[in-house]
Amino acid sequence: MEKSEVRVGRFTLQPYRQLRLDGFPVPIGRKALDILSTLAAAKGALVTKSELMDVVWPGLTVEENAIQVHVVALRKALGDDAERLITVRGLGYRLGLGGTDDVPATGLQARNSVAILSFVNMTGNPQLEYLGEGMAEELINTLSRTAGLKVPSRTSSFAFKGRTIDARQISSELGVATLLEGSVRIAGDRVRVTAQLIDAADGIHIWSQNFDHEFSDLLALQCDITSAIVQSLERYLQPEQEPGSTKMMLTT
Repeated sequence: MEKSEVRVGRFTLQPYRQLRLDGFPVPIGRKALDILSTLAAAKGALVTKSELMDVVWPGLTVEENAIQVHVVALRKALGDDAERLITVRGLGYRLGLGGTDDVPATGLQARNSVAILSFVNMTGNPQLEYLGEGMAEELINTLSRTAGLKVPSRTSSFAFKGRTIDARQISSELGVATLLEGSVRIAGDRVRVTAQLIDAADGIHIWSQNFDHEFSDLLALQCDITSAIVQSLERYLQPEQEPGSTKMMLTT
């Protein structure tokens, strides 16, 4: 197979040129081919609708349903492999590649990709909803500055807030191998934050810990607990190191 070719299940994609099956060209439109090629270039990561529009319709203003029309055509052409073209509701699309081009969630990505979900408000007070969101956002901002660590944006991760979705589906849609979720409780003048790291491949908890703090200065509370969580996570989110390479450091 040529180096520029990409395997998509049973298909061979020559980006922006041609989609082939068993050596024969598959008739899909130019825009559909451009969408598929753009998704393949992302190597399993989420591509937003606006990013697709910028690539497929550069300099033009088009409606979002224009993408959907071509995605439907792509799924029809892919047949049994249509499930590889994943819709991330309200955000964009991902492409699950096949063959040797895949990076399994439990393989190379297992120790350097994590999605931080909005922490659940378990205080019984709806007005304190911001506490859980603030904790998750602080963690996203902190961990996203760490070299070698893949962290989806707040917009992508918070899209799952309030929805009962299996960890494996969230992992598939966001292209990560681990999920960090948590909850916030208040007892008297103290707040307890529980954080849990989950292996998205099987839903098993890798790590869990409680963090207690006085409920006074909220900014200090967020910073202190974020720092404690990051330090506790460090040994779980280290990517596999090559001999002689520099250890990744999680910074606060």
